[in-house]
Amino acid sequence: VNGIEISTGAQNTADGKPVFLIMGLHHAREWPSSEHTIEFAYDLLRNYGAAERTTNLVDATRTIVVPVVNPDGFNVSREARPGPASQDFSQRDFEMKRKNCRDAVGQCNRRTRLSGVDPNRNYGGLWGGSGASPAPLSDVYRGPAPFSEPEVQSVRELIASRQVVTLITNHTYSNLVLRVPGTIDQGFPLEEPQYKALGAAMTAHNGYANIPGFGLYDTTGTTEDWSYNATG
Repeated sequence: VNGIEISTGAQNTADGKPVFLIMGLHHAREWPSSEHTIEFAYDLLRNYGAAERTTNLVDATRTIVVPVVNPDGFNVSREARPGPASQDFSQRDFEMKRKNCRDAVGQCNRRTRLSGVDPNRNYGGLWGGSGASPAPLSDVYRGPAPFSEPEVQSVRELIASRQVVTLITNHTYSNLVLRVPGTIDQGFPLEEPQYKALGAAMTAHNGYANIPGFGLYDTTGTTEDWSYNATG
């Protein structure tokens, strides 16, 4: 799992600058989520010194860009050969693979697109709750234990070792800006007014809907619920 950190004086990670983490492709078939993440990095690099807002961002903050959280699943999806099963969500439709591709012995399993674990149901925040499945052949299989997957462990270690103040994990597709919580029974966080206002500022530019995560459907074991509850 590779990434790039963008800031002036990037090597001095103890400088106290707040960190923004932007990620793509937790889910293998959501290819544009990676491209969008890369484009954000490109925009920062291309416009540094040319646009005042971008220059101020790069000088005052750190942006960590991780375009592909799920590289093995992504490779299976991208390398799939078009055929009778293309885009029918059958077990042999590898282009529509969502999860990682680890089987019980830790190898990349290409026997069925339904092998593996959904990385965005494997985080420790409320793992095992509604909006995820204990069934290994479910597209939202949560895995055998919280943080069982190496991809998810790598994100946990990154967030735990750096001063990540805010993050966005990109997915496709629904035209939504979602915020915590993933289930309504958690209740809204104290920062709900600030999160809602931030979402509104974003959706004013792109026309998306600005709603809490459970407004789409229930989810547990997700990146944002874990990171919010673990770090604020």
